[in-house]
Amino acid sequence: MKKKAVCMLLGVLLTGTLLTGCGKNKATEAASESAQTEKEGTGEKTADSAEDDQKKTDETADTKTDKKAEKGTDAEETGEDASETEENREKIAVLLPDEQNWTRDAKELEVQFEEDGYDPILLYADNDSSKQVTQIQQMTAEEVSAMVIAPVDPYGLADVLADVKDAEIEIPVISYDDLIMNTDGIKYYVTFGGRQMGQMIAKQIIDSEELDKVQEAKESKTIEFFMGSLDDTQALFLYNGVMETLQPYIDDGTLISKSGKTSFDDTGILRWSSEIAKTRMTDILTEYYPDGAVPDIICTGFDDAAMGTEEALEEAGFVPGTENWPLISGAGCNEEGVRRIAEGKQTFSIFMDRRELADQCEEMVNIYLHGEDDPEVNDYEQYDNGIKIIASYLCEPQLIDDENYEILIDNGYYTEDEVKPLATPTPTEVPVTVTPVPTSTPAPKVIGVKTSQAKYIYMTNKLEDDIREIYLMTSGGDDWGKNLIPAEASVKASEQVQMFYTPDDTAVSSDSTDESTDTTTITVYDMKIVTAKGDVYQIYSIDLGDMEKASLAYDEESSTAYLTYTSLADKSEKDTKGNSQQTASSDESDDSDTETYSSDDSSDDSSYDSGSSDSSSYDNSSDDSSDDSSYDSSSSDNSGYDDGSSYDDSDDYDDGSDDYVDEGNDSDSYDSGSDDWNY
Repeated sequence: MKKKAVCMLLGVLLTGTLLTGCGKNKATEAASESAQTEKEGTGEKTADSAEDDQKKTDETADTKTDKKAEKGTDAEETGEDASETEENREKIAVLLPDEQNWTRDAKELEVQFEEDGYDPILLYADNDSSKQVTQIQQMTAEEVSAMVIAPVDPYGLADVLADVKDAEIEIPVISYDDLIMNTDGIKYYVTFGGRQMGQMIAKQIIDSEELDKVQEAKESKTIEFFMGSLDDTQALFLYNGVMETLQPYIDDGTLISKSGKTSFDDTGILRWSSEIAKTRMTDILTEYYPDGAVPDIICTGFDDAAMGTEEALEEAGFVPGTENWPLISGAGCNEEGVRRIAEGKQTFSIFMDRRELADQCEEMVNIYLHGEDDPEVNDYEQYDNGIKIIASYLCEPQLIDDENYEILIDNGYYTEDEVKPLATPTPTEVPVTVTPVPTSTPAPKVIGVKTSQAKYIYMTNKLEDDIREIYLMTSGGDDWGKNLIPAEASVKASEQVQMFYTPDDTAVSSDSTDESTDTTTITVYDMKIVTAKGDVYQIYSIDLGDMEKASLAYDEESSTAYLTYTSLADKSEKDTKGNSQQTASSDESDDSDTETYSSDDSSDDSSYDSGSSDSSSYDNSSDDSSDDSSYDSSSSDNSGYDDGSSYDDSDDYDDGSDDYVDEGNDSDSYDSGSDDWNY
């Protein structure tokens, strides 16, 4: 009886204990359900999903406890070394779009998980969404402890993640960098705030371009947009941040997009393509910015887009660092982007420290699997994936420009060699003191009157003085006519001109004959030249039709000017030295007040005052078929002439110029209407 009573008492006590335990479990379930709901977000839940969550809560609590015990105590209790427990490490699947663009993320995630005792499995999808789906299925089958997924297509994983969520063993999924859409199969989202980065870009544009002052002055600036990939949710968030900040300036006309492309669909660049950005920039310049114009601002959502626009600008002839080079924004601070900032090509970018992102992701996974508290989040409002709002942790971005880019070297993110400019960022304007030698021969200056009947020769002034006046008349004439050089202009020393003249069919011509029976009629001309110093030279019986190019040279011994040229008739080198005379000298006019020169060309020019003691007489009415005009040039002796002067006809010239450009205004004054020269 006593034993029975004892047994009954023990039964009562045991029953109470069991009842107490059941009550504690219910309280735990309620708390866990609340915590789990907070972890997964506050999206709408059905009755079935709520029941599933409650069921999984118990499993998760037990699993977490077991895994924590495995991780922390297995080696100590069994005495196994690290090599023996390596196979038992929890596997974390890290699924990334591709290897090339995600190398740094992969490295940082691998290091972070390994340091905390996990076994990271790195998988790359080669930017193939279907391949990533297959990889998720494989990792689900392997029952990894968690998945970190940067989606190739954020809208293409809903079905496969539904299978992950319904799997026998819960596998938490963390959306990495880009938000996975239309699924309740993700626990958390870790990223940099896309919207905040967009706001940061826009605010920097407002400050740099002083848009508030532009707005107050009722002026405007031009802007063109090049946003991120159309299939990337982060790109959309960034675009929204940019536009919501700049929209007031667009609405009131302070900012004008000439292309009219301002929507995300119109400005987004699929797959973050630099080439697409370059092509689009080229098209915009061609269609909307003619005559050397360029947008004031180029707002891009990623550094490769900035690079594409910069290449298009440079190919169009614009130079970085000059006044018309636009403000160009970027995001990402990739290696090339930072270097372009240092070189003055890109204005600024937004730095996202991938080390911080990887560290925060690993911490989130670790706390979820084994922590006593919930993972830390700092945004529980804006990231709605279409099913529910996802609890998110937003890492802090930083603006980088040419004044602070070196902090990326100081903090070890880049080496100096990776981002230092290859050239001086901004060109220094140096005052030009010497006129550079042109790479090609410019079109020569035109003198004379260009008509449909006119002919021309190219004449180079090889005198040591500028020429202020040139006159032509047919031999035998009595009127020099008008100066071929425009008023206030001159033919500079060593300058070449295209000299037009109109043949006079009524003029007296000479018969140039040889031993044959053929007789050719040739019109010959006299030329008068007046230099800037006042020297006057006359050259007689010039066959202009026998030359294409000629040089006006000076003979020291005879003190005369003459023409050298290559004969078109026989290709020989010829000159007019024997037909030349100096008729006035600046030196002599300075020494004698009585000596005068008349510029009235209507007088008879058959006699000339050479200014020497011997007044020579020239009769230009003689038959030119005989010896060249008879005159006495006793002021000089031509016996000492050296015909070694060479003429260079190698230059190319463009005779298509119709206009004369005055390349300089000589300050010397010459009064052709008086009897005296004034210098």
